[in-house]
Amino acid sequence: MKTCLLSILFFMTFLVSGFTQTFTLKGGLNLSSRLVHYKGKSENEGLKLNPGLHVGGTFDFPVRKRISVETGLLLSMKGYKYSGGGLTGIKSKVDLLFLHVPVNGRVSFNLGGANMYGTFGPYFGYGLVGRNKYTDLNGNSSTQKSKVVWGDKGVMRRLDAGLGVCVGIVVHSMTFGINYDLGLLNQVPIDDDLKVKNSVLGVSVGYRFAKK
Repeated sequence: MKTCLLSILFFMTFLVSGFTQTFTLKGGLNLSSRLVHYKGKSENEGLKLNPGLHVGGTFDFPVRKRISVETGLLLSMKGYKYSGGGLTGIKSKVDLLFLHVPVNGRVSFNLGGANMYGTFGPYFGYGLVGRNKYTDLNGNSSTQKSKVVWGDKGVMRRLDAGLGVCVGIVVHSMTFGINYDLGLLNQVPIDDDLKVKNSVLGVSVGYRFAKK
């Protein structure tokens, strides 16, 4: 895993130094949850937003004036909280860490002293680690913690893919943005009638390095 991360970092550095006009280092807050449907019916009662973080970098490939292709690599926390059954029910919290690769079309608009921008496009994710915290409120209110088991040996899909949209503003190289990512892959493929997809609302701040 360390070798993979170092290779990706080297590749990003190569692209930034050789081909792109701008590189943006950013981080911020994720508010993640899940959209659950069973037999076509929404089953989201009890699900709550789970706060987390994202951090990483993006870079632009210019296409024409004010239009570019934006991609990059981020570490992004996803997951959800669940509470059901009141004082005698259960509470659970799932924290997931993904490698997140967006591939967006980007359009910017000059507002004088600032630039507004919008992005839209697909993203791809790869689950690295995950943790479950489960609390049974019956009786002695016991809490159990465990690692998420991915892939064939578990119930959690490691790969994620979906669509993302972002709007923001750039002021003197500082960037401020609000984004939303909607997963399109079923993350718990154990039942054909059950569809579970990631949903993440994010707020970020960053610094944009531009070539002169």
